Amino acid sequence: MTPRALILTLTLWSAWSTVPELMETTAEAATVTYQISGTPGFTGAQPVSATAQFTTSTNQIVVVITNNEENPNTDAQTINAIIFNISTTPTSSLTASSTTGSAQDTRTFTKGNTTPTIGSGATTQWATSNSGATLTIGSMSPGTLTRNPHDHTLIGLGLNGGNTYPNANPSIDSSSHSPFLGFTATFTIVVPGVTSATTVTSATFEMGTIAGQDATGVIFVSSPEPPTLALGGIGLASLAAFRALRRGKARVVRPST
Repeated sequence: MTPRALILTLTLWSAWSTVPELMETTAEAATVTYQISGTPGFTGAQPVSATAQFTTSTNQIVVVITNNEENPNTDAQTINAIIFNISTTPTSSLTASSTTGSAQDTRTFTKGNTTPTIGSGATTQWATSNSGATLTIGSMSPGTLTRNPHDHTLIGLGLNGGNTYPNANPSIDSSSHSPFLGFTATFTIVVPGVTSATTVTSATFEMGTIAGQDATGVIFVSSPEPPTLALGGIGLASLAAFRALRRGKARVVRPST
């Protein structure tokens, strides 16, 4: 075998030897993150910023929701639910026990006090319901799938990432909507029929303590890449190596003597 042919063989072997690993990784789980940012009309000119990361695997979806808006002014900047569509319709309906979740902490305000009491080991009182391939995960009445967005909404951190909220109005610094969940929460949802090939096709963030204040999310990042794209890239790399060999442009490193 000539040195050039050897280089081509090694190039193709190196590229295609990654295919089984790629396919195995893709089969395990797939992740997509949606985000919102800007100033929706229902917040009274106050900004919102949040992400929701979805990871699909066999019969399971893990959702990590983070409220990135620090030192909010109004409860309309907190998150009470995520409504999302998936490409696979669950094979059975979800129940109140389909979801387990935990938040970073709880934040309980008393009237006129902008520094909340921080609680640990937070239970979310959120659950998941579905209508076909549309899933809603949000604050529910305990043990039921009845929406109850009046407390346990997800609030961002305080001023400069701390625990004080000098910008808070009475919709936050009173006891009417406390406790809030502290800035990030993780939910594991049992969804029969879902696989790693299932995709989250859209996500809507429901804000505030009143149902219907919606902000549509946009895709921020998705991984891993679909196998077809990865294989296409390998194919292009192999073709380039082959053309270089035919044109005599493949570089041969000869051993020193």
